[in-house]
Amino acid sequence: MLSARHKAQILARAGYKVPPCPAPPQFGGSLNSPQSTTAEHRQHQAAEADKGGEPHAVWCRQIDILYSRYAAERAARSLREAEEARQLASTRRARDA
Repeated sequence: MLSARHKAQILARAGYKVPPCPAPPQFGGSLNSPQSTTAEHRQHQAAEADKGGEPHAVWCRQIDILYSRYAAERAARSLREAEEARQLASTRRARDA
């Protein structure tokens, strides 16, 4: 699974306007300490997001929404292009027959 920061980079490269990232939350020690784990960080983000709170959690949620929209648009474009190619090939076969 991609991190929100990585998703934001992908969106920016694709030309989407990405909101600036606020400072990451400070909780339970440094990220390198044994007390602090990725799962703990996700739990903290989820709890803060449920409260409607922390700017970083809100930003992550915004990025997830934008990335979902981006992925759906890419999939739709790919399906359209595949259908156009199929129709073009069918037209060429009919013309050459």
